Amino acid sequence: MVGKIMLTEFFIMNKTNPDAMKLSLLYKEFPAYFVWSPTYKMWTHRKQCSVIGRVVTSHPTERERYNFRLLLMNVRGPKLYEDSIKVDGKYCSTFREST
Repeated sequence: MVGKIMLTEFFIMNKTNPDAMKLSLLYKEFPAYFVWSPTYKMWTHRKQCSVIGRVVTSHPTERERYNFRLLLMNVRGPKLYEDSIKVDGKYCSTFREST
């Protein structure tokens, strides 16, 4: 089981938080509205306006990781990893297949 990390908690926020569900944000847009607390390992509403967000980079030779990153930049409001690999209502077997 994966522990509480920014990505898994992003999925949970998209499932449970009404504001996150309404906004339907891309992963890269999320820090503009929510802030990550490393102490509590959770996202909370952002109170200040200025933000610098970043997404971990990956090289195209890291095929699945790279394709997953591409999907996170283009799929709005995913609630699960599986939401990222769903194309036309059907699940793909790999991230690469869905890009």
